[in-house]
Amino acid sequence: MNILILSTDGPDTPGMKMLALSARQHFKEAKIVTLTTNKPMTGQGMAVAPTNQVERLRIERASGHGASDFVVTCKPIDMVYRAFYYPSDFLSTSNFDLVLCGIGDGANIGADILHSGLVGMAMLSSYMFGVGSAVFSLNYPYGEPLEVDELVRFSAAKKLVDQFFTTTTIDAGECYNVNIPSGEIKGWRTCPVSRYSKNRPHPSPEITRLIHGEETDLIFNANGYVTISLLQLNVNELRVY
Repeated sequence: MNILILSTDGPDTPGMKMLALSARQHFKEAKIVTLTTNKPMTGQGMAVAPTNQVERLRIERASGHGASDFVVTCKPIDMVYRAFYYPSDFLSTSNFDLVLCGIGDGANIGADILHSGLVGMAMLSSYMFGVGSAVFSLNYPYGEPLEVDELVRFSAAKKLVDQFFTTTTIDAGECYNVNIPSGEIKGWRTCPVSRYSKNRPHPSPEITRLIHGEETDLIFNANGYVTISLLQLNVNELRVY
């Protein structure tokens, strides 16, 4: 198995280090490659078009990291195309079988998945290239001082990523969005995605109450549950009017 780990927060973030460590523990026979850029919150935006020009992107080995850790100067989606169109630059065998994104610093809950570079990379990998994918994010209140060191927070998050790998099989074409709350963990919930956005709340309070829902990622995560949402694009039916 060949695993591609992607991050939008740079090569030295504890989130990516913890995800790579967890993957190496649970997929001992896998060839693992990490690619990272520093362009968060860009959704599925691209820097290079047409796609076949991604070969020109500048790729460097991550300083002080392993031989399979790379930094790419591009937007997140460009990294996916680069990896799948030119896998021989990273692998001695065939293409990637599994894509893991994160661990993101901040939740990707509700409508914010539409803006997330991490989620965009995972969804493109599963939908266009047909591989299983998962994106992991650690929630914490934006703008508030952190009570614990980043490494401590992400080490705690890694334990939950370990549990996910132990209990969940990611099949080809599936894309999981996993959000880990800060603080005490009450359990796990598989749930739909809310239409709420913490950064851009709906202007109508009445509609906001309706679209939150009582059993969505927003509500469960806020109440201390790790949330798992299966993300799918339902565009198989063509209608001509």
